[in-house]
Amino acid sequence: MSAKSLFFRSGLRIPVALSVLFLPAIATNAPKLTKICGAQNRQAMRLMDEGRDSAAAALLSKTIRELGEPAGDTLCKGISLINLAIAKYRPW
Repeated sequence: MSAKSLFFRSGLRIPVALSVLFLPAIATNAPKLTKICGAQNRQAMRLMDEGRDSAAAALLSKTIRELGEPAGDTLCKGISLINLAIAKYRPW
């Protein structure tokens, strides 16, 4: 089961729908993920799609640790934390 289906099979349908509707307006001047952070998060999503949640969680944990405390790249840390939560706590 893909990571994307997590949102559509759970109670997250309404928040996801709202984010899709309002994201273009919000993201016009929004900061972008760095290439490295984006690549690591995409790799983690691929691992989750393959059912390798523990490998995805390990990759995301490493990404977050490398950012340090406090994280200089708060966008990367936030996206990585969201994906880490999905990898660790999805029901299947």
